[in-house]
Amino acid sequence: MDVSLIQLPTLRLVGYRCFGRLGELPDRVHPAWRGLAKEARTVAGLIDPGTFYGVMPDADHLRPPPDGVYIYWTCVQIAANAPFPRGMGQLLVPASRYALTPVTGTAERITERYVALAGWLAEHDETPAPGAWALERYDEGRQSVIPPYPTFDYDILRPLAPR
Repeated sequence: MDVSLIQLPTLRLVGYRCFGRLGELPDRVHPAWRGLAKEARTVAGLIDPGTFYGVMPDADHLRPPPDGVYIYWTCVQIAANAPFPRGMGQLLVPASRYALTPVTGTAERITERYVALAGWLAEHDETPAPGAWALERYDEGRQSVIPPYPTFDYDILRPLAPR
């Protein structure tokens, strides 16, 4: 399995928070991606134009949330001193180590990669960080965040507990 261990600094992310039951999320996330992709280039202090983040509690990958409601943020990264964009929410993701693996192919590859990454973590004595944010990192050069998605090509980043 293709896994890299990386360290990311604190990320100041801005964008749109979506929430709902699992079956409702696509109807909420897709419009959020469309809106963010349209507005991203106008966000002051934008870091790494063309890079987008999907952000969710890491525990959502391990088991459904107790109330059945999932949270998913569609975000871009901005500078620490940049003005806050009107109409968007802000999310600060603390500096952390991550296990990174790419997802390439059709939709069924997504679950397969999450399951394989969980197995890789267990085999390598790595523990997910409790209460941390998991990331999906999209590079427009590899895949657009605007649906429809005939195929996928993005990175999954699972936060790791400190060693």
